[in-house]
Amino acid sequence: MHTPQLRPGLHAEPLLEEDLILVAGCAGASMTEVAERYVMIDWGPEFVQAHAVGLPNLVSGKTLALGSIAVPFVANRGLAAYMPARSAMPFLESGELHLVADAPVFPYPAWVVWHEDLDTDIRAVAKAALDEVVATLDAAQEGVIEELAEISEEDVAVLGEREIPSNSINEAS
Repeated sequence: MHTPQLRPGLHAEPLLEEDLILVAGCAGASMTEVAERYVMIDWGPEFVQAHAVGLPNLVSGKTLALGSIAVPFVANRGLAAYMPARSAMPFLESGELHLVADAPVFPYPAWVVWHEDLDTDIRAVAKAALDEVVATLDAAQEGVIEELAEISEEDVAVLGEREIPSNSINEAS
């Protein structure tokens, strides 16, 4: 889960570091072109805050609150939005969506939450299975981020972590 809320009897631990990436329905879209077709997806208060500070000119009159329906919605309408790299991957591979050069990424950690009284053998098996899945996801996501770095003129910035390159911000205005 993202942003876990701990309750008595539960234990949370980091599972994976997912990256939200900016994708668009047209190849080679600049930040200016993306701004015209941008849909804001509410990935939680940390994302909304980092987005407001780092990309103040990338605003939208359209907002989705349910990220799980965002990928096909954006792809089928030729729009642009931030979405998890792993969810966007099949659409990137098919050419329905495209990475936006020089767009910052946003780290979106996922957590596993266990019942504290879960049998240790069951937990160990579940953890091993999760670790295998995460390794596959990490490798695939790394490929997407490497591709983004290749098409970007500057280092890929992290939204909310450091200053966004001025050309990315100014292009959207």
